[in-house]
Amino acid sequence: MPPPNLKTVQGFTYKKIEEKYQLIFNDDDAGEVADLVGINETEDQIFVDFYHCKYCPSKSEPGGRVEDTYVISGQTSRSVKWVNRGEELFAQLMYRYQTAIEKNFNRVLKGDISSIDLLRRKCRDKELVMGFYIVQPAIKESRISQDQLTVLGTSYTYVKGIAGKDIKVIVSK
Repeated sequence: MPPPNLKTVQGFTYKKIEEKYQLIFNDDDAGEVADLVGINETEDQIFVDFYHCKYCPSKSEPGGRVEDTYVISGQTSRSVKWVNRGEELFAQLMYRYQTAIEKNFNRVLKGDISSIDLLRRKCRDKELVMGFYIVQPAIKESRISQDQLTVLGTSYTYVKGIAGKDIKVIVSK
């Protein structure tokens, strides 16, 4: 499948992470697990990274607007529900794939859909390790506001408390 439109934040992110993962799933749509899901498998573990991406409004310059953090922080916090629910996670990705393929849209950007069903069964015997990423080009590193840090910090605290994981935040320089 061709990569997503590189003019979108999902397309840009895909190009940055493409070589990092064995499988990349595009779940960008209502009810998503995450915009992009990167998956790697080792002998003992399955690594699943959730990339939550939000665009910068075309008429806006990246900066310190707190509204640019609300939606993306909420999406990231909601994705914590998949911790310790590996079989359900992979079943959900399979479901999302099936409903999209019926509309001639292939959600698998890298890898093969059959791998997801195999992972669903394998996660019973392997440790599931999750990572959480926020990709928000509307936030400018040099202009991040205290309000933005508060919203991001609240999401970070929630994810850390439930999943024991950090959130990595990717913003504009």
